[in-house]
Amino acid sequence: MRRHRGRGLGKMLLECIMDSEKFRSVTGLLVTSDAHGLYREYGFSSVERIFMMRRGDPIS
Repeated sequence: MRRHRGRGLGKMLLECIMDSEKFRSVTGLLVTSDAHGLYREYGFSSVERIFMMRRGDPIS
């Protein structure tokens, strides 16, 4: 995957996701640590605790 870095593919993917109506209500995102700089460019911030969320009905 390193050969694909620097081509703007991550930015294009992130912009498509952020512009998608389907994902507007998502409040959490689990991301890889090697792209924190990219996520910060788009206003994301780190949290001390890693969490995962599932869209849809709550699990009871």
